[in-house]
Amino acid sequence: LAFLDPPYDAGLLAPTLAELCSRDLVRGLIVCEHRGGEAPPPAPSGWCLSDQRRFGDVALAFYRKKGAAP
Repeated sequence: LAFLDPPYDAGLLAPTLAELCSRDLVRGLIVCEHRGGEAPPPAPSGWCLSDQRRFGDVALAFYRKKGAAP
C-alpha cells in the first residue's frame, strides 16, 4: 500500500504516481489524495483506476495493478 498526498498545487501527484509505478515498487494498492473538484491523475501503464471517493473538498483515487486481486 502506498498513500500519496503531495501539496495540492505543486503539480507533483501525477509524476510521483507515474514514477512509483514505473519502478514497480508497489504490487497492491496506491491511494492518491487530491482536490475534490479535480480529476484524478491518469492511471499509469499497467495500472487502472479502481475506485474514487469524495469527502467534501478532498478526494481519494485508488489504483490497482492490472491483474492484481481486489
